[in-house]
Amino acid sequence: MTSIRAVGFDLDGTFLHTHVDYDGLDNADLKVLREHGIPPEDVYGPNPPPKRRRAPVREWLEARGRGSEASGIFREIDEKFTFYETQHVDEAVPFPGSVECLANLKKMGLKVGLLTRGGHEYGEKALSRFDAYHVMDAVVGRDRTDYDRSKPSPAAMEDFAADLGVTPQEILYIGDNVTDWMCARDAGTPFIGVLTGSGSEEMWESVQPGMRTLQYAGDVVEVIGDYLHEHSYQQLDHTADAMVRCNAPTLERCFADAAYALSDQTVDAERVDIRGTKYIIASGTDPEERLYAFLSEVLFVMDAESFAFRRFRVRFQGDTVIGEGDGEPLDPKRHHAKGEVKAITYHMMTVKEDPPEVTVVFDM
Repeated sequence: MTSIRAVGFDLDGTFLHTHVDYDGLDNADLKVLREHGIPPEDVYGPNPPPKRRRAPVREWLEARGRGSEASGIFREIDEKFTFYETQHVDEAVPFPGSVECLANLKKMGLKVGLLTRGGHEYGEKALSRFDAYHVMDAVVGRDRTDYDRSKPSPAAMEDFAADLGVTPQEILYIGDNVTDWMCARDAGTPFIGVLTGSGSEEMWESVQPGMRTLQYAGDVVEVIGDYLHEHSYQQLDHTADAMVRCNAPTLERCFADAAYALSDQTVDAERVDIRGTKYIIASGTDPEERLYAFLSEVLFVMDAESFAFRRFRVRFQGDTVIGEGDGEPLDPKRHHAKGEVKAITYHMMTVKEDPPEVTVVFDM
């Protein structure tokens, strides 16, 4: 079972409340390019994008026989970036619970780290003010390798995972910006959005309906159990169909286990890799109706989108069930087909809250 082995944090607006001159930072590279006679409009077009790659600059220089200048120009840009990042680093303060959560996560056997688009020097200086730098198992910035591998590129998450000694799918990443989410999404990394920095409920809902959010990054200790939960279920005797029972510490995790059992009836779920996340939202007026609606939506995604699931996380909001299912597109050559679930049934379905338990029959 692929489970979470590390928790990663973005820096600005997520782990720390920082003061950065973003206007100066965001335009520093354009200023340096102009000083070297490189019109940004020629390189990037009339409206340069906000997160600019360096490959087009190198290509522009090489096309004009100036390729040898690239490394010096990029070094000058990096110096400007570091200046703006560290200019007010003494004003940085942790958001509530940020520093404290690190020790709690490590007590659970998890690794912790920082993945930022800022430079390593900036990350080290900011974290060291609160004795958090040496607690981190990895600190990765834009200057770890090639600049174009930094966020929002999924390559940044791959580099981060390599330094942590895990896979991208074994990291839970927390950020406040859409670029954080894009980096995680494209690397197959579970993501939680915070409501600090640039994050808000409205922004995250517009980016991905159903996304889990936290007020502060340090609040991750309150939900990490959902990400560490190992799926299990009992296969009960039934004449023709598949009957399963799930017991877990919470009813939400029972629902997640039931969804896993559903996936495991069709393919060997343990052979499924994690390459993406599907958000599944369903509602019902009572627990049985909510379970039926949720599992029916999972089955619909499996069939309509030919998607195989490996793990699930579920939370309740009133009468609504919000599920996150990690998996990958179905590959008949690699995934071991076990059977076909035609429908979810109400026959013999039970949902108990104390102790949490669900029983459901799948029509095979």
